Amino acid sequence: MVLAPAPASAILWPMTNPRFSILMTIALLAACSDVEPIREDMPDDGTTMEAAPGAASADRAGPPAKPVRIGELGPRFPACDGLGVVIRSEATLRNAPFENAAEIAELSQNERVHVCTRSMDQQWVGVIISVAEPDGSAEDPVEKTIVLPPRADKCGVMRPASHARNYDGPCRSGWVEQAAIRRVGR
Repeated sequence: MVLAPAPASAILWPMTNPRFSILMTIALLAACSDVEPIREDMPDDGTTMEAAPGAASADRAGPPAKPVRIGELGPRFPACDGLGVVIRSEATLRNAPFENAAEIAELSQNERVHVCTRSMDQQWVGVIISVAEPDGSAEDPVEKTIVLPPRADKCGVMRPASHARNYDGPCRSGWVEQAAIRRVGR
């Protein structure tokens, strides 16, 4: 069997095809990129290297602080989405939404908080500790929905925020496990 030479259009097809051109461009760019060389001082036994003297260890220090965000629902809604109450006897306010984050404070059961945001995994809520009502009422917040009067909004989170931002007001803020908070109102 004698093979006939391929026509010129079959030879030029890959170069005129837009998909082929894009793939070749990506392949060439990937081949030209700088790749970090393998460090010779890395241990090859699966262990990690010791931290440099004076450097803080990420395991000991915990994750960096993550501020609570307010105004995530837009300028037509209150800066914090709703009110919550602590339902656990031991709930810890942390500076980031992680179990090993630094502790800010211990929250007491039935303490009211403004629920402002959630972590990406929905396991933690960003809260702002609310100020006690001026009349000193001692209602059970779990049994009924609480609506704080505007005069009690000393944290400034019941009014709309013009844009989403980190909370920097006068009240204490942080992260609490979602399971420790029960939503009781908006």
